[in-house]
Amino acid sequence: ALEAIDVGAEDVDPYNEGDEELTLYTDPASLDNVRSALESKKLKVVRAESTLVPKTKIDLAEKEAMQTLRLIDRLEDLDDVQNVYTNAEIADEIAEKYAG
Repeated sequence: ALEAIDVGAEDVDPYNEGDEELTLYTDPASLDNVRSALESKKLKVVRAESTLVPKTKIDLAEKEAMQTLRLIDRLEDLDDVQNVYTNAEIADEIAEKYAG
């Protein structure tokens, strides 16, 4: 994780620090430079992408979470939609219930 910060990553996801993979955050303009610097240090980059990350997340009750998940599915099914982002925080058990 420190190597990533040294080459320009702004933050490391603390939930992944014990894993083999880390999620890093950097300014979009620095994405390619950080990826190249990590690869030059012989670190494998699994995926490098620009994405929108909410500054705040909102917890949803089951009813609202189910509605949000249905909306996300419908939006993702549209041909012209490339990505769908949300600031909803949905409990794992609700997501599993929706998927099942």
